[in-house]
Amino acid sequence: MGHKTILPDKLFFSRTADFLEVFLVKQCNKSKKTGNSYRDALTIFKRYVVYTGKNILNFNYSDCTYEYLLGFKEYLADELHYKPASINQRLAAIKSYMKYSYGCDTSLLQVYISVEAVPLSSVPKVQREILDEEGTACLLKQPPATRKGLRDTLIMAILFDAAIRLDELIQLTIGDIYQRDGFTYLLIHGKGNKERKVSIDQRTAELLDKYIKEYHPDRTELGKPLIYTVIKGEVKHMSHRNIQKILKKYAVKAEEECILPSVHPHLLRRSRASNLYQNGTPIEIVSRFLGHSCTETTKDHYAYPSLEQMRKALDSRKEDTTKQEQPLWAGHEDELAKMCGLR
Repeated sequence: MGHKTILPDKLFFSRTADFLEVFLVKQCNKSKKTGNSYRDALTIFKRYVVYTGKNILNFNYSDCTYEYLLGFKEYLADELHYKPASINQRLAAIKSYMKYSYGCDTSLLQVYISVEAVPLSSVPKVQREILDEEGTACLLKQPPATRKGLRDTLIMAILFDAAIRLDELIQLTIGDIYQRDGFTYLLIHGKGNKERKVSIDQRTAELLDKYIKEYHPDRTELGKPLIYTVIKGEVKHMSHRNIQKILKKYAVKAEEECILPSVHPHLLRRSRASNLYQNGTPIEIVSRFLGHSCTETTKDHYAYPSLEQMRKALDSRKEDTTKQEQPLWAGHEDELAKMCGLR
């Protein structure tokens, strides 16, 4: 019967297994994808430790200095050719692990402070392109009037209308579809095992109903993937790659009629969110619709005002500055002075 090897607490990597397999998964309820991202970051840091001539068996927490992590950033940029955003993701994982380690052992406070002080790389703020209503309509009309065309249209319609992530679309099952008060809802299984219900519009609901009649005529297998492929007689969730290929195929076809940005699944989500915001939906509602934990994420990545919104805001500001408002206490300055304790 095997037993767990106990590593000296001073070793930097002595707590990585507990951090990855217990803390992130069981305590923080992080998704498998997030856990893999943290594991990758710590693995790359381990390679950097070896690259600098050290051994993980004698690399201690005290060796992870401010200067050492600055060197790690340079290694990511110069040797691995990482972009600033990717460097920040790797560094954030190291900081998170160090915070966990400090929570386990408060004597690591000074190391934790040094690691937290390492600055993130500056990431250029780029306003990403979105599909307008004309571009969206152009893309959605490309699939042919066939059985596969029906499936492909539904895939694009749900990605846009429900503004869901590709992972979330792939995980949808027949049991995740609800009807209530004449509306159709999808139960979305989001990041961190967080669930949310989103409604789809009437056109998408009708398209979904046609698709289910064609692909799920009995509707009894509630756990069956909504969008699926059959491999060697076995029904499986459709892969990320297949859906990306479907979008790319119709994007190329649509470019014969209209100009589109580079089309990928997340473009549809971002376009839908931005359209909602630009049409007056409060940012808090857009944030809940997307499944974000805080509105700041929504503001940073999706809440771009339209040119018309900016023009109206500037016009209203001009009107405000032209109004000559009368001071509240005009003509009663002596009384105001007395109230303020003045003569």
